[in-house]
Amino acid sequence: MNEREREIRRCLKDDFEHYASRCLWIWPKKGPLVRFSLNKAQRYIHEEFEEQRRLIGRVRALILKGRQQGCSTYVGGRFYHRSATRRA
Repeated sequence: MNEREREIRRCLKDDFEHYASRCLWIWPKKGPLVRFSLNKAQRYIHEEFEEQRRLIGRVRALILKGRQQGCSTYVGGRFYHRSATRRA
């Protein structure tokens, strides 16, 4: 594996937003599959989670969510990313 490939793997492993937009697909309410790009609510949650992870080394959160904001999709994608890019 060359240096460029190592950098690509590192970026996919360490940056969920980058990983999601390139590796995850979702079904919208209408139409075909689309790439998962974070919406405004998901981006806000992501920024808060990442700040907590930087400060204390882990993320613990309860999300009291409204309907149709994509919180469950975001959390599911984040769990999938972690399980797909980390060793047990």
